[in-house]
Order: sequence, then structure tokens, then C-alpha cells
Amino acid sequence: MADTDGNSDLFGTALFDHYMGTRSEPLYQCDGPQRQTHPIEAFYFEPFASESDRGSWLCQQISGPLLDIGAGVGRHALYFQSQYETTAIDPSSKLVETMTDRGVSDARIGGLFGLTGQFDTEQFQSAIVIGTQLGLVRSMAGLTAFLSDLATITAENATAIIDSYDPTDHRTSELLGYRSDAEHGVASRAFWFEYTDKSDPVLLFRLFSPDRIREAAAGTPWMVAAIQRSVESAYYRIALEKASSELPRRERISTVVGCQNHEEQQCASNCECPTNIEHRCHAHFNHQPARNEWAKDAPGPPDKLTNTE
Repeated sequence: MADTDGNSDLFGTALFDHYMGTRSEPLYQCDGPQRQTHPIEAFYFEPFASESDRGSWLCQQISGPLLDIGAGVGRHALYFQSQYETTAIDPSSKLVETMTDRGVSDARIGGLFGLTGQFDTEQFQSAIVIGTQLGLVRSMAGLTAFLSDLATITAENATAIIDSYDPTDHRTSELLGYRSDAEHGVASRAFWFEYTDKSDPVLLFRLFSPDRIREAAAGTPWMVAAIQRSVESAYYRIALEKASSELPRRERISTVVGCQNHEEQQCASNCECPTNIEHRCHAHFNHQPARNEWAKDAPGPPDKLTNTE
């Protein structure tokens, strides 16, 4: 392991150096003897693809004013600021400097924690937390506390996008730094960044399944409105919206595209693949509901499941 500098920001420094054209060494993610090169250009500097499946889905879920939490080098903020008033925050001063130089109009130091001290009540219409940094809340209680703070600074009918890797999907165990957990629907991931023969402190992320996010959101004004899954990995995104006290909480199920066992566009009714199981109607456990079927007596908050990528 390289020398550790507790005050360093090697992740932010590597991305800044990459942007400036001065990076001569890879940025590594490490866990014990394992390490892998982090794909800086592909993950952070390729333009936001609004016409892709993932991009168009995101565009449909949000409006402005928009808060981009953990904005990195401003990939999303650069696109959305042409449509909405957009504020981008990141705890790394190097990344805020990079965002500003790249043209993000409102880039600030900030992060997941202390949102109510940074922003006014109901200041934003939407918020995005993309990059799996949500796992830094480290616990179910921490997740509920974050969602409560996010509810405070967003409007009454706000939306939010968060993401994670699903611990109930076997592919999550392939992630560098994966740690299993006896508790259902949660796991952990621990790794550190290494750059120029130095290493940052270990980062500990908590991974949550969609059901555990539903559970954490139940104690807040948020409810799960939609889920988008990747067919390549256990990665997924959840769209949250503020729950109205005047409307009953019902679960909306939409047809799933892309069965993991079949070439057909929709799972067979008896298919046991994780995709089909996840998207079965919660009130009718033994069948795949028709498109847009409403399960009026379904337990828990509504969940409009959308097409996978």
C-alpha cells in the first residue's frame, strides 16, 4: 500500500490533473492486494448523453431549480444548467475548481451532510445524487436522516434521483471491496484511491436494495416512484417523489423490458430471473401484472417500475 495522506484528496487531484492534461499516472481503486484502474475519462468527462436510455429516463424525472449533490466535474450540471437554475456541490475543492473552469455557473463546496445548513427550505424542485456516494450515509438511520434533510430543502412536489448497487443481485459481490452482510438487503463496500504513490483514507459505502430504500423513505415525505435497472450490472437508480397525504399510497407496476434469461422483450410468467421477481406486482405475488396495472391493496409506498437499460 502506498503512503497514506489523511489530508489529501487524491481522487479530486487526479481528476483535476486529467482535466488540465498533466496526469501521467493512473488513478487506482484498491482493496488489500487488489487494485484496478479507475476510468476517469469515461466516468466523468464524456458528455451527458440525454438521448440514451439512462439519460432520457433521468431527464423525464427532474425539473428545476436543480441541486446536483456530489457533482464531480460537472457532467450533469453542465447539461442541465441550460434548462434549469442548477447548483452543483462537491466536497472536493479541486473538483469545484474543475467544474467552475469547465463552465458550471454555480459550483460550491458541499456534500451529503448538512444540507439544511447550506440551503433554504424548499429551495429546489429536484435533486440528483448520482455516483453511489449515497452509501456514505453508512446505515439505514443515516439514509433516513439524509432523506429527511433533502425533503426540507426541496419543494412540496419535488423529485430526487439516487442510486446504488443492489445487494440482493449476485453480481454485486463482484465489485471491488464488496463485503457481505447478514442483514437482508444491505451490504458494504470498502476501498481507497491510490495516485502518484500515495493513497487516500479508506472509503466505506453502505449498499442498499430498493426495498431497504423504500423502508428508509417511509419515515420521510419521500416515496419510491420509479426504478431503472442496468442489464449489465447490479447498478440501479431510483426516482423519489414527495408523497401527498391526500392520496392513498398505491404501487404502480409497469412492464419490464430485457429479461436476464430470455431473449424476449418480456419475462415469461414463470421465469424466476431476478428481473422478473423484482417487478412482480406486490399485491399479486404469483403473476406478472399487465402494463400500468394498479395494485390498490399493495403494501408500502408506490413504485412505478420502468424499462431497464
